[in-house]
Amino acid sequence: MSYAASTRSLLLVMIAASALALGFILFVPPLPQDPGYHAFHAQCEWAGIPHAELVLTNIFFLCAAARGSAAIAAARRRGTGIPELLPWITATVGVFLTAFGSAWYHLAPSNETLVFDRLPMTIAFAGLTAGAIKECLGVKAALATLVVMLPLGIASVLAWHASELRGHGDLRFYGLIQFLPLLVLPLIFWMTRPRCTGLGAFLIALLCYVAAKVLEGLDAQLGHALLFSGHGWKHMLAAGAAATLLTFPARARALPALGDALCARIVKVQKEDLFGVVARADLAGTPVALRDIRSARWWTKPIATLLFWNEEVALAALHDTDKKHLPTLVGRARGMLLRSWISGLPLMDAPPPTVEAFVEARALLRKLRRLGVTHNDTHKPPNWIVLEDGSLALIDFQLARVHVRRGPFFRMLAREDLRHLLKQQQRFRPGSLTPRGLSLLRNKAPTARLWRALAKPLYVLVTRKLLKWQDREGRG
Repeated sequence: MSYAASTRSLLLVMIAASALALGFILFVPPLPQDPGYHAFHAQCEWAGIPHAELVLTNIFFLCAAARGSAAIAAARRRGTGIPELLPWITATVGVFLTAFGSAWYHLAPSNETLVFDRLPMTIAFAGLTAGAIKECLGVKAALATLVVMLPLGIASVLAWHASELRGHGDLRFYGLIQFLPLLVLPLIFWMTRPRCTGLGAFLIALLCYVAAKVLEGLDAQLGHALLFSGHGWKHMLAAGAAATLLTFPARARALPALGDALCARIVKVQKEDLFGVVARADLAGTPVALRDIRSARWWTKPIATLLFWNEEVALAALHDTDKKHLPTLVGRARGMLLRSWISGLPLMDAPPPTVEAFVEARALLRKLRRLGVTHNDTHKPPNWIVLEDGSLALIDFQLARVHVRRGPFFRMLAREDLRHLLKQQQRFRPGSLTPRGLSLLRNKAPTARLWRALAKPLYVLVTRKLLKWQDREGRG
């Protein structure tokens, strides 16, 4: 199925699911607010603050909003437009207001104060849902979702509050606005995935939110068995889910319209294994590299899919960087990925590059570092391609990672990329490393030591001995 066709199918699925949910709600009798909802287990007072635990744990929502603001600022510095960021701006504002609305409610829990908790929550839900749809279906679908969900969400809270004042409360439409995304978004992710940001963060956020609702329901039964009360944990987990999603403006990369990978014609198969096929292909007269995981065995398909998604996110981050020495994303379809073709010989099959070529390759890794990307597979000679002019290009980004924060973990992985490049230089140009380079080569990261001692023997046994898997990514 082409990308345009899958987008139309997704829109129809969203409309159908929303219509079914609305129809179901209309047949359910009115649901008044349970008065027992306000009887929380955490009743402690601290520094004159009633229900101090539930009031103060709202600071986590402020932290999530601060993280969202930083991500939006980073996206603006990169030139991302306001329309693309509007869902995330809405979500950040909603999370920020939730911190104050929830704190106000927990100071004196009642139906009258609960409205100040739920109003900002609906703003956050609308923004987060529109942001998720934007990553899958584009800006127009996201803005349409925001235009519909935001006023309906606010109206659902006001309608519930008005019904409570009349003495016959009705939570049906507020519940629909809150839980409809939990129905629609998994359907969307089942049929497609976020274009340039990966699916892992959405799954983590979903699990955090589900756990938050479960702990909220078990507030009285759990008490303080888990250090905090169930409702206190709900605040922290819900804030964690919001913080995970609000980093997306910094993760996403704007891309031009991509070609349809189904239109590519295979010219030569380079590698075929249990995880699919890698081939040289032709797309409208342009040579491209094709990765096709549709032929992967059923028991390796989950791993192949994760590697496929990982490479797509990394290639999206490399767009308009250094098209001569780094691949870029060219086209996609379900289970198929096209990247730009880099012509040359793998490092182990070409004449040894000059020392200057290795120095330029270090500059290439610095470009990746500025983009927040680590390759994590530079130790394999087939991933380094020697071009006609003798310079080195880098391919195969299946294990690459796009980092939102350039913290210690990012710096450690970036250092390992450089160390493995120095290892290639020492192998193919012996004696050319400086004393500083030799020192860096000897000092392995803790993750490298653990991998070599514990995981690598098993990896070699499974991939090389049992599966007969050979890495021929860069070979023609």
